[in-house]
Amino acid sequence: MGCLCVYNVREDTFSRAVKMKDDEAINSMAITSDETHIIIHVGLDNVVLVDIANLNEIRTLEALKPLLRLDKVYSLHGSMVVCNDKVVCISNETGSDVSSHFPHSISLVDVRTCDLKLFVTRSQDNILRVWDRARKDVQNKLPQQSNRIRKIISMENPRYALIRRQDKEQTTAIYEIYDLFKDDVIKRIALDTNVSEEVLLDDDDTLIVSTKKDKLKAISLETATIVTEFEGFLAPFYEVRAINGGNG
Repeated sequence: MGCLCVYNVREDTFSRAVKMKDDEAINSMAITSDETHIIIHVGLDNVVLVDIANLNEIRTLEALKPLLRLDKVYSLHGSMVVCNDKVVCISNETGSDVSSHFPHSISLVDVRTCDLKLFVTRSQDNILRVWDRARKDVQNKLPQQSNRIRKIISMENPRYALIRRQDKEQTTAIYEIYDLFKDDVIKRIALDTNVSEEVLLDDDDTLIVSTKKDKLKAISLETATIVTEFEGFLAPFYEVRAINGGNG
């Protein structure tokens, strides 16, 4: 079942919860650059546009229908990045113009970018690859480690990316700040919590994480400590996104 709501971090309040049409599950979502709409991937291959003010569905983005079995959708600088396990595509936020794409020979799991030029991809072989769109080739690789890569998180400074590593049997989440230019991890912290989802606020320090026990916490990367633990979350939640600089 797919259900959507907006949580105000400062006021500790929820908007009304809205179910998706036909009870389709929400797989991935992104906030548009002007923070007026939500782009949501639901079901097997539907991408819909939702009004953030009232959470009403506006339309289905039909141009993305040919990209069967989408896995991720992100919004950045008026553009949208979507991917499945074989290709990464760049489109406008209305989904009416898919401007460019590049194939990925090894089964793709996730992709992130801060400037739509340099991309970091995560593959089934547990290797991060850094792509330069202008050159269309792999620039660097971050080799395998004992903990599997679970998430790539874009940072405001496009030089860096935040990476979460965590094995299924472990309760500790390892976060690494990775310098894309130097091909090096410049900081590594371990959190004694089992993370299911997270979002990094625009200060590049405050990390909002949801845990397997359905708790929502704000953590400082600088000090590696819990700053705030939010109350009021009862049902499981699978996607967390920040709007208004992290106020919602």
